[in-house]
Amino acid sequence: MTDELKKQIETHTKLFKALMAHIPDLEPVLRHLYAHYPNVWTLLVQDFNYVARQTRSNESNEFKHQFAYLLPNPGCDVLLPPLSLGDSKEDRGHAHGWTSRLLMPWIDRMCLEPWNFRPGSNRPPRDPRNDSIMRRIDKKTYAPNIKLFPSFLYDDDLYDKDDPTSGLCRSYPIIRSLWHTWTSPHTAIEGIGSRGIPKRCNAKTHKTFRMRSPMVAYAVSQVYLMLHPCDWDDLPRVEELYNEILDLFDGDDADEEWAGDTLVFLQGQVFGCNRSTAEPQVPGSDESEPESDEDQDTAATIKTIARRRRAQPLRRNHREIPHAPRSFTSLEETEVEREAAAAAAPVAAPTTAGATAQR
Repeated sequence: MTDELKKQIETHTKLFKALMAHIPDLEPVLRHLYAHYPNVWTLLVQDFNYVARQTRSNESNEFKHQFAYLLPNPGCDVLLPPLSLGDSKEDRGHAHGWTSRLLMPWIDRMCLEPWNFRPGSNRPPRDPRNDSIMRRIDKKTYAPNIKLFPSFLYDDDLYDKDDPTSGLCRSYPIIRSLWHTWTSPHTAIEGIGSRGIPKRCNAKTHKTFRMRSPMVAYAVSQVYLMLHPCDWDDLPRVEELYNEILDLFDGDDADEEWAGDTLVFLQGQVFGCNRSTAEPQVPGSDESEPESDEDQDTAATIKTIARRRRAQPLRRNHREIPHAPRSFTSLEETEVEREAAAAAAPVAAPTTAGATAQR
């Protein structure tokens, strides 16, 4: 087994565990299908792969024309010349001055004059050091050093050429990409603010309020794809960049202090979450204020109703999958859950004749 394959298996295992943490009732079903229904399992994996690719492509199309995500101050900055709103992305990459700067490592970008977002404003004097880079860009021979991260990954104010991790993964394009994906595109410019996390968004749907390295890597990939003239299948650098971001946070040589601080920073920026609990903060609430008895009773009632609702699909799904493992129908040790478990007792699979008669 190659090192690359081992790394992919480790990554997929982490993603599977993260997914199962949100839908624990699904894991025994998947294990049962894998062990006893190989044909069904194969079809299911194919569907997973297809849906994942479709979702990725759909989200890339959503990002495709979100040029405001690339501007330091979207309310007043103007991108000139404007990028095309058509299907083609030929005017991106190093064909456009701003997207080219964002794709460059900072060591090259520092040789170029700052980009002008205000029409008519005075430009700084031209730096002769940029002539070599500009000539290579014009001749289409410029290739950034792939051992260095693109400058769009860095907070411009924190970048330090002597400290390659200073400001890394804290840039406004990455934060806006995370807002777009997790708290909805409507929050992607100004964030959630005092309104809190929207009711309908991926964060609420998937109960995700803790920042993880794959989320950051995916956000970086989407920004890189938006800047580049190529698409997913024609751009192997996207996968390489994704894995490099994962290694930054989880690799053998990862700086644990930097990784932890960066994830906490992004978590606060995107979800407005408490550092220790990773739960979304309620606007205007005081963390230190204890809950009243009424609040605790209300929370307990909500949890009880949720358990009863979860019991219904368990009974239905048990009949659809014969010989389901006991762990699939067993519930936790509360009175409501014990009643639901009794109602979900094993039901014999109907015979072919019986099934025909029922139809």
